[in-house]
Amino acid sequence: MHHSSRYAALHAAAEGTYGFPACVIPLRDGERSVADAIVALFADARVAIAADNGAVLPSPLPSNIVTFPRADFLAGALPRAWLEGLSSPRDGAALNASQPHPSAVRADATRRLRAILNDAAPAPREVDARALLTDEIAWFHASGIGFSAVAVSLAGVAPGSIVSALRTALRSSDRVAVHGESCVIMLPGEPAARAQRIAKRALHGVRKQLGLGARATAHMACAACPDDGDDAAMLLERLRI
Repeated sequence: MHHSSRYAALHAAAEGTYGFPACVIPLRDGERSVADAIVALFADARVAIAADNGAVLPSPLPSNIVTFPRADFLAGALPRAWLEGLSSPRDGAALNASQPHPSAVRADATRRLRAILNDAAPAPREVDARALLTDEIAWFHASGIGFSAVAVSLAGVAPGSIVSALRTALRSSDRVAVHGESCVIMLPGEPAARAQRIAKRALHGVRKQLGLGARATAHMACAACPDDGDDAAMLLERLRI
């Protein structure tokens, strides 16, 4: 009925090889981008999203997708009757009432989801900031969901060391790239002010993890899409530190 690993289901959807009639996909806090990709890529399957109360999800959800408490999922309780087709979709709508998204939207959702899945791999990866910005901008044009990028550096600390430490301090949906002597944090769906607060908390965690205390001088710059533009070169210019 469902994959033992949510990443197996998401990988299959991104590759266009998902063949099961139904699946359960748990979401963690801050994974709105994964939820958007689920809506775009799982038009032909019944999907139950396990999410915490207050999770930000696409609205309205198509009729082939329902949500249930993540606590129930962790306790082993699933909406089996709905997943097995024994109960009707929400509002009595037919399952096939969910129309597949346009190919361009599906393509952008696939690119975004692949990037998220790659970042979920066990081995840390250093990603080029320009490529990451280009991908995020494409996702903005496809979904309408903006993002903020925050460039950070710590005096005397190599960007690669900061990247590895940041990955453990940030949310799973946030992404990190190397840009020259600084690191760029991508925060989907976050306005600039909140993004800077998140980045400051993450840097505090990095200092602690690397045993730096307060002696390593930090530098930070922020750019938001679309408020500061939707061009990678323009945003990188604002991220100079």
